[in-house]
Amino acid sequence: MNATDELDRFQLVSSLYGPGNFTAWLCTLASVLISWTLHPEYTHKDTITNDVIITLVLPIISAGDFLHQLLIYRDASNLRPQLVIGANTGLDALSIASAIEAPLTICEDFSLLAPIFFAIAINRGQHKRSVAFLLVGLQAFSLQIILFILFPGISVNHSNFARPFLFEFLPALVIAICWYSMVACIYIIEVICSVLVQRFSFARDPNNRYRRRLSGILATLSWVVVFFMSTYLKYGFAGNSLHYMRRAYYDGWSLRFVPKSALSMNELDQAVAVLAGLISLLFSILGAVKARRRLNTRRRARNLTLEHIHRMRTLRTAN
Repeated sequence: MNATDELDRFQLVSSLYGPGNFTAWLCTLASVLISWTLHPEYTHKDTITNDVIITLVLPIISAGDFLHQLLIYRDASNLRPQLVIGANTGLDALSIASAIEAPLTICEDFSLLAPIFFAIAINRGQHKRSVAFLLVGLQAFSLQIILFILFPGISVNHSNFARPFLFEFLPALVIAICWYSMVACIYIIEVICSVLVQRFSFARDPNNRYRRRLSGILATLSWVVVFFMSTYLKYGFAGNSLHYMRRAYYDGWSLRFVPKSALSMNELDQAVAVLAGLISLLFSILGAVKARRRLNTRRRARNLTLEHIHRMRTLRTAN
């Protein structure tokens, strides 16, 4: 496949999934992570800030775009042959597969990252944040299940997708479903038990620790299992995924968690998106540093005050 065909293959891929927008989204994720872990003021606040909303909006839009394109191309033609190399390897088929693959990649990435944020939030008893990432993460992962149900039997070496996905490996998909389902079920049970304990128990738990132990641990373990399993599959170490390394349209493309499009960082809109993401990340880092300095200053002032009071009491006792 020459350079022209390579560009034509991604003609249906929206600029929303360009490298600049994807990088800006990752910067926003990093900004949220810094705010939740390093910023002393936002660490213990169960609030949904603007950067959290931006983080959640992209996978939600991507899921809607994925379903929309799936319905459009399924009604306009028989979609299954477009996804199977043996049936149709024409440029139109590759373009349709690329258009569907881009939002699927975003949702897969978010479903791999959501357990980290869920674990951070639930370990601090922050239900707004934990529920938001749990629901959007499950929605993003459900696309893999939808593809498996609609198109069972699509193997890795007969798919027009430019990279392997979990739904093409049934054992991996089942393992991921079990882990995510277990996290969701345990979390729901913990919330119900916590409400019952707080309402009917005479020995109330002011910190409500009961609700945030097991689900946070399971979320962390699920991230470890699913992330490394997905990486193992995508980079050609299992099944027939080495088949992707031999495809002409995959030459030199090693970032297999990044949606591929015809756009580059040289495009103005992509460059502006990257700049906005970096500025957001920079302000998040500066905000965390300044907040920690203010906290340390207050602590030093309090310690000096306590030390002064202790000295005064000592002098009074001596006199």
